[in-house]
Amino acid sequence: LAALPAAERGTSGLLDRVGRLLQDQGKLGEAEPLLRAALEGRREVLGERHPNSLTSMDNLALLLRAQGKLGEAEPLYRAALEGRREVRGERHPDTLLSMNNLALLLQNQGKLGEAELLYRAALEGLREVWGERHPNTLASMGNLAGVLQDQGKLGEAEPLYRAALEGRREVRGEQHPDTLLSMNNLALLLQNHGKLGEAELLYRAALEGLREVRGERHPDTLALMNNLAMLLKAQGKLGGRRSLCSARRWRGSKRCWGSGTRAHAHLDGQPGDAAEGPGQAGGGGAAVACSARRWRGSKRCGGSGTRKYLGCGRQRYDYEKDFKRKKKADTNKTLDGDHAVYW
Repeated sequence: LAALPAAERGTSGLLDRVGRLLQDQGKLGEAEPLLRAALEGRREVLGERHPNSLTSMDNLALLLRAQGKLGEAEPLYRAALEGRREVRGERHPDTLLSMNNLALLLQNQGKLGEAELLYRAALEGLREVWGERHPNTLASMGNLAGVLQDQGKLGEAEPLYRAALEGRREVRGEQHPDTLLSMNNLALLLQNHGKLGEAELLYRAALEGLREVRGERHPDTLALMNNLAMLLKAQGKLGGRRSLCSARRWRGSKRCWGSGTRAHAHLDGQPGDAAEGPGQAGGGGAAVACSARRWRGSKRCGGSGTRKYLGCGRQRYDYEKDFKRKKKADTNKTLDGDHAVYW
């Protein structure tokens, strides 16, 4: 960066890339001034409506969301969506990902009605542009299902979760992280429906897969252990719950009692110095950004690849202390396929 002439810094794309790298490393404070400088430089040189300026808006908005600055992120997401509608059109992949990104933010803010409308519009467009079985479309199905579930519309959410899981099994395979997180999300919905037997089978299959793919101590694996433990408690199988939870007493591990985790998809655009283009399925495919991460260290708005992670709050877990709080309500975690969808 220091070697670049001052006139080239703002539009080179290097500021954006270094800023996103720092964000991926969790260095949000260091990333913010770089992403702000990138946006300022592109606005000044390229103009407010240039595709790269709009990408910089999305990237900065995602960082602000990761920092919990939702009020500051919202106008940037709205400006990016408005600009992409004007420049790219309603059905361009960049516009559709902006719809999804804004919807995810609104869902975080509890504005579920507006989020649902945007998710529906994004899914309709993705079906038309990418097709029913594209990873981005499947991620969008999961997002819409999640906001419907948040509103208590379980009957509408279930077929979407089932379709997303079926599609991911077909496209990604049984052991892909996307497929495993879809199993978790459907299992949680079924648990809320009282279909505990089917939910348990899905939780166990997803947990077995995550242990193999992610490892025993990965946050996704630990969060899914939490969800299965919650189900076992609901079924009166406290022995099974204790065996899962008592092993989770490591520092920084996910707690076994408390709110659960679901996976949502955050659609992100392909960054670049020239006009952004859609990536390939799988390589530049949909990644899911986890709103349950509580916006800390969430994945960047531009890039490639599909990433999913579960976010439960990290706490030291004390089984005996929590076990005494039987009167306290437990909530499961939906594995927020909160990835960002990367195109």
